[in-house]
Amino acid sequence: MAPNIYITGFMGAGKTRTGLLLAQKLNRRFLDTDTLIVNEAQMTITEIFEKKGEAWFRALESRIIGDLSQRTSLVVGLGGGAILDEKNRQVLSRGIWVFIDTSFQIIKERVGRRSHRPLAQDPKKFEELYNQRLPLYRQAAIIISNKEDAEVICQSIIQEIINGKNS
Repeated sequence: MAPNIYITGFMGAGKTRTGLLLAQKLNRRFLDTDTLIVNEAQMTITEIFEKKGEAWFRALESRIIGDLSQRTSLVVGLGGGAILDEKNRQVLSRGIWVFIDTSFQIIKERVGRRSHRPLAQDPKKFEELYNQRLPLYRQAAIIISNKEDAEVICQSIIQEIINGKNS
């Protein structure tokens, strides 16, 4: 039984695109926690934040991450804030925790002011959030700089796993 691979990074880092490709290459199933949250809540993330609040979202996110940790051989794309909870970070460290390190400039270009990203609406707070989370992301066992396309990132992740840099 292979450990789960958890893909983390700030919103817009390319977690879903990379995770899908990585799962395909490793013949694993890809699951995205934001998609699972939306499906369970029957609301968009924006609606969840507006109607239930961020704390409710984070609690559901943590429960889903805990549930996924009971399975094996998954590639899991996590929401950008999943690393805020210490319990989540403990779960990630028991699997293969990958951080896609993407510069704030690239993030800003990708995310902009998209309405489906409630935490990205205020540019100043958005950058503060990025800087606040960066030290937590850097606790990952594998850190991949996102200056390449998803194919190159996946090859880098696979090479790091082969080299045993996942613990």
